[in-house]
Amino acid sequence: MKSVNTLILTVSLLLACANTYAQRVKLSDALSPQQNYSLNLSRPANELTQMITALLNGGQGVMPPLQGIVPGVEIRLDTSEYVGQRVRIYLLLPATITADPSQGGLQLGWEVSGDFLPGSVRSGQEALLFEGELEKPVTRGTFNFMLLIESGDVQDSFVIEPYYELEVLY
Repeated sequence: MKSVNTLILTVSLLLACANTYAQRVKLSDALSPQQNYSLNLSRPANELTQMITALLNGGQGVMPPLQGIVPGVEIRLDTSEYVGQRVRIYLLLPATITADPSQGGLQLGWEVSGDFLPGSVRSGQEALLFEGELEKPVTRGTFNFMLLIESGDVQDSFVIEPYYELEVLY
């Protein structure tokens, strides 16, 4: 009897570990409309005034962050293989951005309508975008992205390409 209990405990622990280390798959967003978006970056007026005042008083001025909004970005993820399953979907922002827009940090935030959760992510990190049972083959939302570039110079054009990963919950 003792060996049966040990076997049951071992199998239970193995299953728990497998759930902890569930493998993720990259999702395709090829169903999303392909567009180039213009981003009008600006510095908050009050922070710019503080920077100029610090410079005029002989202090070291710190460049305030650049902010920008990209509204109405439709994202459609192909989740057809996972309909009826409980999953988590993550948005990942690569640490390296094509034509890196700054020497400082980059943060991408969003408000969204549709299937996804609002949130924010810094370059090189991830954020939870969806958790629950998938009911449709295409999981979609319309995002209003807010970009914050903490410091540095901005190139005339740069590319920010977040990607999406799915994890099946058991």
